[in-house]
Amino acid sequence: MASELTVAATLQFAKGNVVSQGFAKANLHYDVAGQKYVRAVQNIGTDAEAIDVGEITAPGWFYIFNLDTTNFVEILVSTVGAAFLEIEKGGLAMGRFASTVTAPAAKANSSAVNIEYMIVED
Repeated sequence: MASELTVAATLQFAKGNVVSQGFAKANLHYDVAGQKYVRAVQNIGTDAEAIDVGEITAPGWFYIFNLDTTNFVEILVSTVGAAFLEIEKGGLAMGRFASTVTAPAAKANSSAVNIEYMIVED
């Protein structure tokens, strides 16, 4: 089967003298080889810890929402790897992990946070 994954995104900006600028794409379809996914809420502390990907061995597309109202959270390539993404309080990120990211991790900046996420096998 083709186009098993559908993605949509919108980004809007307006401030001061800047006339509202935006970017939106909807109904983007992608093929997915795997059949597994995980959707959960996980508490993330201030030490790097693995994001629970269940039985997924090749994480692909992801959606991560930081449920905290005070602290940001970093997303890392692994528990000993570098951060490649920072999600501010109440913020979200969506994209596709690089094929080299097989065990994504997260780390809260100063106090534990909850993240809500969905990861689809590549």
